[in-house]
Amino acid sequence: MKKFLALCAGMMLLASAAMAQTNGLQLAWNACANTAGATPAQAFDCDPASLLSPFSLYATFSLATPATNIIASDQIVDFIYPNTPDHIPPFWHFEGLGCNEFGLGESHIKPVNAVCAATNDQALCGVGGSFCISFTTGYVFGSAVNFPENRARLFISVARQATQPTTIGNTTRHYMFGLSFAMDNAITCAGCADPVGIPWNSAVRYTTSATTGQEAPVTFLSSTDPGSTPSVGVNCTSCVTVSAKTKTWGQLKSLYR
Repeated sequence: MKKFLALCAGMMLLASAAMAQTNGLQLAWNACANTAGATPAQAFDCDPASLLSPFSLYATFSLATPATNIIASDQIVDFIYPNTPDHIPPFWHFEGLGCNEFGLGESHIKPVNAVCAATNDQALCGVGGSFCISFTTGYVFGSAVNFPENRARLFISVARQATQPTTIGNTTRHYMFGLSFAMDNAITCAGCADPVGIPWNSAVRYTTSATTGQEAPVTFLSSTDPGSTPSVGVNCTSCVTVSAKTKTWGQLKSLYR
C-alpha cells in the first residue's frame, strides 16, 4: 500500500548561499529542499517492518533581511485529508491517547550534510542543536477547534535561552525542524495509505528586542511569502491561510530564562 503526501509550502530546490534570499518556508521529504534527493512528495510503504521507516520531512527557511536577537520560533503545520471529509484517519491521530500517539517524531537537530546541505546553516540552534530545545506543543483537529472534520494542525516550538539570543542572516537557508513518521502502527491504525496535504503555514519569530517591561515584538514568516512555493498538491488550495497566531512561546518562555 502506498501513500502520496504533497507539500504546500516549500520547494525552492536550488538556491545560492552567496546571494540574499527572500522570506520563505520550505518543506521537503528525505532531504532538505536544496539538497540532492529532496522530493516534494513521499509514498509510505505502510509496512511496520520497513527498513525505510521512519519517513522524514525537513523544514528550512530563508530571510529577506537579517534577524537579530532571535530566541524562539513557533510553527504551524497543517494536515488535510481529502479522501475522508468527515474524519481524520486513525493512523493520523497523533494526539495523546490517539491510535498513533507515538507515530510522529520531531527534532530541531540538523541532519548530516548528505541529508541537509552545508548551505543550510545552524544559526538558530547551533551545531548538534545544542543551543535549543524543541516541543511538539499541540495537535488539534476537527470541529473542536472550528476546523473541517478532515483538517488537523500541529504546533511546534523551537527555543534558545533568552540570555543567549542569536542573529540569523539572509544569505543562506536555515534549518528549523524535522518530522519523522514511523510505520509501527500502520496496520493497527487504518489510513496510512490515504493521501494527505501538508503545508507549513507559518513561523512566528520571537526576539529579546523590547522596551523594558514590554513584550518583545514578533515577526512572521508565511507560506504566502515569495520564498515559499504557492499552494499545490492534495486539497491545499486554501492551506496558506493562517488563522490567529498562537502564544506558545509566550506561555513557555519562563522555562528558558
